[in-house]
Order: sequence, then structure tokens, then C-alpha cells
Amino acid sequence: MASHSAKRVHSIRDLLVLAVLFALLIGFATFVFSRQAEADQSNQAPPFSTHSSAPSGVKALALWLDALGYRVGNLEYSAFDVPTAASLLVIVEPWVQFQPADVALLTAWVQGGGTLVVAADNNYSGLPSAFGATFVVLAEPAAPSVRQPFFNRPPLVDPLLPVYAAINLTRKDAIVHLAVETPLGTAAPTLVSYRLGRGQVYLTSHVDAFTNAGLRNRANAALVYNLLRDVPPGGQILFDEYHHGFTEPPEPGRLLFRSPWGWALLYAAGIGLAFMALNGRAFGAPLPLADARPRRSTAEYVASMANLLRRARQRSPIAQHYHDELKRRLARPYRINPAQGDLAFTRELACYREIDQDALFELLKRLNRDPSGERELVRLVGEADKWLK
Repeated sequence: MASHSAKRVHSIRDLLVLAVLFALLIGFATFVFSRQAEADQSNQAPPFSTHSSAPSGVKALALWLDALGYRVGNLEYSAFDVPTAASLLVIVEPWVQFQPADVALLTAWVQGGGTLVVAADNNYSGLPSAFGATFVVLAEPAAPSVRQPFFNRPPLVDPLLPVYAAINLTRKDAIVHLAVETPLGTAAPTLVSYRLGRGQVYLTSHVDAFTNAGLRNRANAALVYNLLRDVPPGGQILFDEYHHGFTEPPEPGRLLFRSPWGWALLYAAGIGLAFMALNGRAFGAPLPLADARPRRSTAEYVASMANLLRRARQRSPIAQHYHDELKRRLARPYRINPAQGDLAFTRELACYREIDQDALFELLKRLNRDPSGERELVRLVGEADKWLK
């Protein structure tokens, strides 16, 4: 007996050691695969996306804003909608066209107090024209200059980098903050803003200022940081990834076979099945054989319940049972409601068949009371049976 217990203890200990080793191996594989998957996802993500760590991506900006204490998130993998609680929405070079419903939703959100930043150098998405501007390509890149006070936190120290497009305004109430000189001696805006309801709209052609490579320049970083003036500390800042093509969530099969956690689960399942197959262990505890002893009959159950009720002198529930059963069986052929009062029930029943209303009403009234003894209960049950014949 002691030898058997010792073997059992050693077996449990071996299983625990194997489980710990498998857990460490799976954790290491998950870490390696996740780093590789993140790198692959960053390389495959489109330009100007927060999922991209390439020079043209916007991942560094999202991480920077998060480090500043803002609540950063993405609009992706669901129907396009901007939460009312969001303070700032950043849209960088969208390439999926905006539908009229999307534009109406954005306009209502800004009018409710939100701040919208649109950075682009083309009009493909249709969004700039919906907000009173179009982007035009410059004949050659030009460095903009400050036209209205804007850089106050922090102030502009380095010169701004050249831009490749300017803004053609169709609104008269827009404020021009940055502009470039054209060969004709006119100013072509590159950063404008205007009020819309209780909110604010910023339009800019400084697309590179938002990218991972562009943020290395202090002037670009200052430009982006000054766009946050309307965002309260800890406010929510969202990036529009819906119009970068992130409209449908990943398929479950893709998550299982192409994600680190999916690989880890498949690996763990395969190792577990192989271990159980090699050790010949059952998948559960042995099932005991069915009891071959004869079961008690229904009559025994009825008799035992009757004896319990008799010993407890529970005659009223039995009489009430026969009272309700008598009304139900008398009412069934004529679709009468048996739940109504006894007097109303007997009157309605008399409309369908010839009965002694007074006798039936008196019987129901006695069944509805507590019988004085077992003899009276048996007599009442016998009278009830006569009505059912």
C-alpha cells in the first residue's frame, strides 16, 4: 500500500514538472512569434497607419501621445462612428473614400464640440471638399512661414520642412496659420483652421509631420503638439484607421493559424494529445457500471407519499387538489375557464349541460375547506368521482 502511494506521488510530481516545462516553452515560443508577427504586421500595414512602424507610418505619434497621458485609440474593425466622448480625431492621408453618411457623422460630431485634424495632400477620399477645401500640388516643394500666431507650446525653433501641396480654400471664415509663397507672390495656405459649431477643424498639407520619420524633426513635432491645444489632459484621441482599409475584423481561422496565440494553442494541444497518447491515459475518470438492483416501483412512491401526508394530517391540500382537478375536467370539453370562482363556474357550466348547480356548488365549497377527518375526505372524493362519470 505504501509503495503504491509513493508511485502515485512520483507520477503527480513528474506531471507537474512536465507541465511547467511545457508552459515555459509555450511562453518563449509565444514571445518570439509575437515579436515576429508585430514586425510582419508593421511591414504589411499601409502608409500613414498607426499599425505601421515604417518611416511613412504613424505608430510613433500614437505611442508619443499615449506617453503624454492621452487615451489613444483607433476607429477600426466596425462601422465608422466617432464616440461623443472623444476629444480629437486625427485623419492622415485616407485612401478609402468617405461616404455621405460618414461626412454627416463627422460634421455632427465636430459641431457637438469635437476637434478634427485632417492631414492630406490629395482629394481622393472626398473629405477635404466636404470641409471647404481642396489640396493642390505645388510646382516644387516650398517651406511655409507662419502667418498667424500658432506655435506657442512649444514655440517654433527650427524652420519648417518643405511641403508638396497647398490648400485651396472655399470658406471665408478660415484662419491661415501657415502658408507658402507662390511664384505669383500670393500666399498658398498649408495649415488652416475654423470653428464649426462648438468644435474646431484643422486642415493641413503637412502630412510628413505626422509620420514616424517626420516626427524626428523638432519643427514637425512642435506643429503636431500645438494641434493638441483643444484636448484636455487625459482626453481621448482617436486615429481613423477605418479609411485606411481596416474595416473588417480578422477571421477566426486567420487568428488561429497566423497569430502567435493561435500557434501557441495549436502547439499546446498537439503536445498534450501526444503526451496522453504515449502514456495511454484516459480522458476522464472511469465510469462505474450501472446499478443492477431493481428500482422501486411507482406504486411504492405513491404509497409512501400518501402515508407521509396522512401522518402529517395534510387533508386540505388533497381536498384542494381534487377541487381543482374536478373543475378542470368538467371545463375541458366546453373550453370553460376553470380558474374563475366556483359560483360563476357552475353557472357557466349549466349553460352547456344539465347539472344540479346547487349540488355542484356545494361540493366545490366543501372541497375548498379543510375536511374534518379522513372519512369526510374519502366521501368528498367519492362524490367528485361521480361527477366525472
